[in-house]
Amino acid sequence: MTENEIRKLVENRKNEIDVIIDIYTPSGRERSLPMYTATIQNEYLNKSKQIKTTDKANLERRVQELVTKWSEEEIRKRIREQKSLTEAATKKLAAEMDVDAKEVIDSLKLILEATLSVDDTIDWEKEYDTSKFKRFSPQTKRPTQPVIHKRQQPVLSFWGHLFPWVRKKHLKECKNNEEIHASNIEHAHARYQKLTKEYEAKIKQEKEEHARQKEEFLKKQESSNKAIGVFRMRFESGEDKAIEEYCDRVLSRSQYPDSIKIEAQTHYDTVSKVIEVKLNLPSIEQFPEHTGFKYVKSGNKISPIKMKAKEAKTLYSDVIDQIVLRTAHEIVESCYIEHVTGVIVTGFVEELDKATGLPVRKQIRCIATDKKDFETYDLKKIAPKACVEMLSKNISSLSGVA
Repeated sequence: MTENEIRKLVENRKNEIDVIIDIYTPSGRERSLPMYTATIQNEYLNKSKQIKTTDKANLERRVQELVTKWSEEEIRKRIREQKSLTEAATKKLAAEMDVDAKEVIDSLKLILEATLSVDDTIDWEKEYDTSKFKRFSPQTKRPTQPVIHKRQQPVLSFWGHLFPWVRKKHLKECKNNEEIHASNIEHAHARYQKLTKEYEAKIKQEKEEHARQKEEFLKKQESSNKAIGVFRMRFESGEDKAIEEYCDRVLSRSQYPDSIKIEAQTHYDTVSKVIEVKLNLPSIEQFPEHTGFKYVKSGNKISPIKMKAKEAKTLYSDVIDQIVLRTAHEIVESCYIEHVTGVIVTGFVEELDKATGLPVRKQIRCIATDKKDFETYDLKKIAPKACVEMLSKNISSLSGVA
């Protein structure tokens, strides 16, 4: 296959996207707005990712961006595998793969920094649907008025001027032509009038259907916007379920690198006014194994540079520290109400118990912080490990959370 054929194959492929609409939280509470969960897969790249959000338009945009990104990756990979690479091309490819691998590692190292430039507070005004319903555009084409050219009458011949019977025959022929022309005009106008009536009837139906769809759209829009207003009021008044749902939304919108998959559950304690977040974190086996790639002249091949075990453990530990701090930051920054005074973040990872061969859920991090104290921290300058160690000592001071 040529490069163009590969691109056409990938770009024209229909991507099946599974979307689940969930109206309940993980704990069984009914949501104010449904949670949309889309699962995107690329079997060729062996990649899968879930996107969760309450904003359908945001979901469609993020799904399309990821599908496009993975399609380009697949195209590049297919082209690489399709070509019989020359030495120069192999060197170039090795350099590109090396850059890609390093970018993945860098994105992991900057997980905390990446969120500091983002305002995690939900912008209520942007939550409202202010879109306009599509203008009426007729699907039926208007019939074209008939254009009938006048028939050209035969010219009286020389003999017609000499012989009356020839002239009489000529006049009869002219009269017959005029009658045929008049009949054609009548039939053409009759057909045009019929088509016009049919057109007007179809346009009327289209306008009625457009009006019905617009009314339905406006009702849904009004209902959705009303629900957002009610949800905001419940949140700002300190309703526990609304606070939990708000935090769920904030964390579901947090965008991590493709290699990181995180699930979060929140609980709000009305007595202590503390948000508890439980995170399902990736295991070390799910992290990148290579730090880069290099060109090997012998055999004209590309060799991966495997990450050393100690380096992998250090990277993993640092990223986990950054994730729990990032989660605490996103809750503290977004919860502007006085009803939230602190946050506890507990991180869990699923591992294989070597003794039983069964998966076990293990707690690997737990931090707690007062909201006002955490707001004073300069997260651009902290050492994540030191900060986590300090905050892990605050668990007992934030009482009232089970």
